[in-house]
Amino acid sequence: MTGAESPELDRAGESARAVVAAIMDSSTSAAAVLNDREISCLRPEDDKPQTRTRWRVALQGELERNTDLAALEAELRSHFDGEGWEPAQPPPAEGFGRPAGSVLFVGYAGRGQSVQVDVVERDGQLLLVADSSTDCFEHGEDHRMTRSKADPGYGKGSTIYDYRNEE
Repeated sequence: MTGAESPELDRAGESARAVVAAIMDSSTSAAAVLNDREISCLRPEDDKPQTRTRWRVALQGELERNTDLAALEAELRSHFDGEGWEPAQPPPAEGFGRPAGSVLFVGYAGRGQSVQVDVVERDGQLLLVADSSTDCFEHGEDHRMTRSKADPGYGKGSTIYDYRNEE
């Protein structure tokens, strides 16, 4: 079974994509795709990473330098609270799920996925990073992980992605 033959995973990926796109559309003028792919939920040393996966979508966009971060945070929280999401605690530190230079964190969970929004200060720029991951899905051993056409690694050789079918 490939990712394309896993409708639940496909729907979850579409949902994650919609959430981060909505954040970017309301906050930045353009966004770069960091990830739009299926990833393993298992430890790296597991020899069958494709048997338990989730979809991850992450976008990054530049904010105006004078962006009112308190207003942005209030807008994000209002959106998620209004949609019935549950607030999530921030990861404990940079490098453990938080990007270096993070000056604002907003995290929520619900609907079978989690979303994390960080504003990062880097090289004099403010970057908004919206990252959503779905819950994990169980698959048979014949499942092959895939990436969307938007993912930077799409179609590139890989030992874990079915890159020959990503066309």
